[in-house]
This record gives sequence, structure tokens and C-alpha cells, in this order.
Amino acid sequence: MTLPKSSFSNIAEESKLCLIINNKINVVKPVGESKNFFYLSGYSYHLQESGDLKDIERLYFLNNETKIKNLLNDLTLNDLENKTKAIEKDMYKLEKKCKIINFIIGNFFDFDNSISAIFDKDGKIKNSIKSKKQRISGILESKNNNNYDYEKFDNSFEFIINKNYSILEKDVIKNRNLMIFNNNVHKIKKISFLTYNKIRAKFKLNNEMYSYQFLFTLDDLEKEYSQGILNELKNISDYGKRKLSDKMNLLKQKKKVLEILKLNEYQYGKIGFLKEEDICYVFEEQEPFVLIDGNAENYYKFNKCKVGVGLTFKNKKINIDFPVMINSYTHPALPKLNEAKQYICFGNKDDPYFQKMVNDFDRRNDAVGKTKYFLKVGKNALTYGYRKTNETYHPLNQIKYAQNLITPEKAKKQGIPVVNSYAKQKRC
Repeated sequence: MTLPKSSFSNIAEESKLCLIINNKINVVKPVGESKNFFYLSGYSYHLQESGDLKDIERLYFLNNETKIKNLLNDLTLNDLENKTKAIEKDMYKLEKKCKIINFIIGNFFDFDNSISAIFDKDGKIKNSIKSKKQRISGILESKNNNNYDYEKFDNSFEFIINKNYSILEKDVIKNRNLMIFNNNVHKIKKISFLTYNKIRAKFKLNNEMYSYQFLFTLDDLEKEYSQGILNELKNISDYGKRKLSDKMNLLKQKKKVLEILKLNEYQYGKIGFLKEEDICYVFEEQEPFVLIDGNAENYYKFNKCKVGVGLTFKNKKINIDFPVMINSYTHPALPKLNEAKQYICFGNKDDPYFQKMVNDFDRRNDAVGKTKYFLKVGKNALTYGYRKTNETYHPLNQIKYAQNLITPEKAKKQGIPVVNSYAKQKRC
């Protein structure tokens, strides 16, 4: 993508010798009227100010208005349409492959209406699995750190001709004072009289003495300047009713969803999923709780755990399994000690309570409602469901749960609630 040559380079080439001081270009001429004089190699020159870099740049854009507007349009279409097509293609492939994960992300994660809320400022997933291999960073990162005041202008071209800075000054010159002589760019600085008498690369400006040092050629400066202009055009190429940055944010969100779909395990807040070969679990984290035994005598603390529901995709629909304990855990409602993926007991098949649970599940017509209901059933079975009259796999006593014992005072101090019915009789 080629830009017309800058007005700045044309002025510098034509004058042969010029100075950039305080972001203003000053042309050096053998003859003319001027109060400022330039002395180099024994010759005296007149110094004439040709204009502010910002004004010269504005004139460049106005003189090349058609070309610049066409570039803005091309940048918008190419950048946006190509990324949109690529991302939508990836989304379709992964959604088809990961139906269940897509189902979980869309219905169970509360992102405050914004997928981007799950990412920090460095592009990393918040509260993600601890494995560094599964951290996501730099996804479709925006390199635009400028704070553009777009709202004052009707379109991107109007913005670029009214901006309050020069791209040449900001991206190339960077507030340095320069001398351009025979198409070479030199950095200049003030020096003392003693230094002036000792060096060869020097000149005088009125009564001030300067040294100069080669930086790069005028052609190099023009290339860097052109790239700076192109970068600026890219950043503002879709301003109007909907800025390019807004559209790109939507694409970034889609891209981030793609990365989550690829994970085998992910958790945001208390909700997460665990993907295995033939099944995927959506789980909800249960905070620590205390149960009172059947005699309302002893208190037992149970640590944080993850209650899940197994989901499979068969015959073009989501199939939902009974609640399970995701992590290794020991509890009266679990058949084995310290094992993962155990089904949680919430009654036997002849129990009216069990029948009611199943009937309530069947009455829910949608997979989201059914899954959320079973998550709630599983958590309740662990906590509020433990009663004296319940038949459980293991009695809650000191033989099997000695390590869980806790005093009411300690439970209260730690802020851990007593959750089963006996808490009403004997609260800590």
C-alpha cells in the first residue's frame, strides 16, 4: 500500500539544508530577509521558518484527500471482513465439534453480559486453571494505545485533518531537534564555546553553538513516516456510526470464546467444566459447610468441593446424567471414600422424595433448566439433605469422620455455616 510522498520530504529535498527546531521546520537559504542567521563551514545563511509540522501534515492530507479516503475505506474492508470470515469459520468448526462446551459457556457462565469480563488487562483468563500451559494471553491483542477524541468529528478523514498532533513529530522525530543536509538527517544539540572549538561537526545559529550527529537518511525518515501514517489510518479507519475498535472488540470476544472451547478444563467464578473423552461435566463449586450428626451432638466440617452434572451429546440433543462429585471427596452421601466422579445419593428409588426429584426434573422441558436443577439437587443432597432419618452410604460418626470434627465455636469463627436441619436446634 503506497502513500504519496510527504510534503515534509519535498520541502527538505528542495531546500537542501533545513532545521527542525521545536517541531517547526526552518529552511536555510543563501539569500533572503531574516533576523535569524545560520553559520556552517565558514558560510552564512538566512534562516526562514516554513511552518509547523502539524500544519504541513494537515496540508498533505488535504492535498491527497481522495487517495487518503480510499485507503481508509480499503483498510476498513480488508481488516474487518477478512478477520470476520476467518473467525466465523473457526467458530462454526469448533461449535460443531464442542456442542456441549458451547452449551455450557452460553448458559451457565455469568460474564456480566460481556465475554471480555473474564480476561484481565494482559489478555489472560481470570481465575483459570493454574496450569501455565492452559493460560491464554495476547489473543487478538490491540496495539492501539492512543486515546483518540473521535466524538468531535463526523468521519475519520475529518478527524485526521483536525488532530492536535503531528504523526511525524509523534512517531519519527519524537521532539528531537534535527538538521537535514544533503538528504541526511542529523541530531543536533547545543554545545559550549570550548567544545565548539574542538569538533568539526558543528554550526552556529545566531549566537548559539551546536554539534550535529548523523541519524539516518531522508529516505529512511520518509519510510518510517509513511508507516506511521499507515498505522494511524488503520487505527481510525472505521470511525462513523460504529468505530472499527467496537467491531474488533466483538471479534476479540469471539476469539476468546474459541480459546475456551479448546480447553479441557476451565473455571470462572464458581462455575466450570471438565471435558473427558465421552462426557463433559458442568460443575458448580460448593463452599465449606458443617453438618451435625444424627444425635445433634458432634459437628463435622466438609471442605470446598465441586458438584457436577454429566452431559453427553447424542441423537442431536444434550443428554443429562445424575449429579456427581467431581473431585476426590468423602461424604455420607458418597459410596466410596476419597474418590472422584462419584454419583451423589439423594434417595433410593422407592423414596417419595426421590420420585419427586425425578418428576420435577422431567417437568423441565429445556436442557438448561434440567441441568441447573440437578446441580441444585446434588448440592442440597450434600448439605441440607443430611437428616437423622436418611439412609446414607456411611453414618456420620467419629469412626469414619474423626478428621472432620470441629467445634461450634471454631466453625463460627471461620464463618462456616451449619447447613442441615439440626442447625436450627443447635446453632454455632
